[in-house]
Amino acid sequence: MKFYIEEHKGNSTDKSRIEIVERKGLGHPDYMADSIAEAFSRNLSKYYIEHFGTILHHNVDKLEIVGGNVDVEFGGGKFLKPMVMFFSGRATTKVGDKVIPLAEIAEQSAKNFIKENYRFVNPDDKKQIIFMIETKSSSTDLVGVYEGKDALSSGKILANDTSVGIGYAPLTITERTIKELEMYLNSKKFKEKYPYSGEDVKIMGTRIDKKLDLTIAMGFVSKFVDSETGYWKYKGKIMEEIRKFVESKISDSEISLNEKGIDLGENGSKGIYLNTADVRKNREGKGNIYLTLTGISAEQGDDGAVGRGNRVNGIIPFQRPLSMEAVAGKNPVNHIGKLYNVMAFRIADKIYSELHTQIRQVEVKLLSQIGISITEPYIACASIIPADNAKVSDLEGRIKKIFEGELTNEKFENLRKEFVEGKIEVC
Repeated sequence: MKFYIEEHKGNSTDKSRIEIVERKGLGHPDYMADSIAEAFSRNLSKYYIEHFGTILHHNVDKLEIVGGNVDVEFGGGKFLKPMVMFFSGRATTKVGDKVIPLAEIAEQSAKNFIKENYRFVNPDDKKQIIFMIETKSSSTDLVGVYEGKDALSSGKILANDTSVGIGYAPLTITERTIKELEMYLNSKKFKEKYPYSGEDVKIMGTRIDKKLDLTIAMGFVSKFVDSETGYWKYKGKIMEEIRKFVESKISDSEISLNEKGIDLGENGSKGIYLNTADVRKNREGKGNIYLTLTGISAEQGDDGAVGRGNRVNGIIPFQRPLSMEAVAGKNPVNHIGKLYNVMAFRIADKIYSELHTQIRQVEVKLLSQIGISITEPYIACASIIPADNAKVSDLEGRIKKIFEGELTNEKFENLRKEFVEGKIEVC
């Protein structure tokens, strides 16, 4: 293993002039695709363990949601064409004479997730959603790497790919605020207070210097909205709630909402904007509001796919290094695209936690080589922005020790168990 510990000469992200962060929320089609692919992998792993004593090879990270079509009106509406959930990917389909019920596991994984998270989608109603399961048997060469033992690795688990995992710490105030805001808007408490708010929430945050602007998209549920007047009234209430929440999160920081932000009237002002494409009806009866039947945009032509949404820390941070790997649905045993992306964030968090008085920011990169032990990355790199009173050269020994303590069989085994138990967020 080659360790590289370097000093990063630029500003930390929280000190950069511009910061742009996005979060796709619970009801966004990309979030749905990631979550259901991961649920499929998790339940498949449990089935393999129960029946064969181990997790067999699978990568079910190819899942797409094709949007449906609805007729929405104040007070309700109906489906005209169902959403389609398409499963592909690869998995072990048979052991000896025993056939694994892939289609049943895939469909039930999706139905359970939908029932737990979307109040107005009925996964048992084929008028709303249908499932197409085309997951096939695994690639022979990848199964060989998955099951293989190599003299260099002393029987350790071998990397399935040559790939990179990336993580960093700490989150900025902007990143934390955007993530926590979406989670609040989709919390049980919020939905009980504002039942007309849909689950499909997307937030784009922009910080310029110390001023923050948030643009939020949220579908409103038609059964609770009886008129256009009602829609605009409810929208105003939610914008007030968003402003209060955000101000409570940033009140002790240097950041504030942009009081001089553009004034979009009923669509928002002073840093908080909601459904900015909305237009009141004119004399000709033409207008536009974000009204949905189910609270999710996949009902009406908005598609989703695994890997297009949030990174493993729950956001899409455009000022940070990003891995393009999809984590959801990959096997938790030796798929580097899954393991190293989570492990890189854990190592970064540990480095920052132990050295936060001496560093401002840390970025971690782990590079694998296919067929080599996952505990022995080809490169393990930490890029450090030190505090004013510190030198990176003085920290190298402690940072290397953290890498060595985390890149062990025991830590990867624990990581695998956490994936199977559903304790790790993937989006």
